[in-house]
Amino acid sequence: MKGIIGKIFPGIFAIHDDAAFVDGLSVNLDSDVSDAYPLEMRFSNDGVTWPEGWIPYAADHAWTLAAGPDGDRTVYAEYRDT
Repeated sequence: MKGIIGKIFPGIFAIHDDAAFVDGLSVNLDSDVSDAYPLEMRFSNDGVTWPEGWIPYAADHAWTLAAGPDGDRTVYAEYRDT
């Protein structure tokens, strides 16, 4: 699995503790992103739709991966200053 960060902020974004694979669609998104200002974040399974919109930054966030046959999934993450 891979995560893609929209804007470059110093830090780390990992899916399910950077696991190589998971059993099921429920995962935890781990963020360790820093900036001089408070941050908001949002996530997407396709990079186009952002179902939760912008939410306050948190180090952990529960997420459901896109359904489908077994295989790779991508989670897109964007962070912004508030």
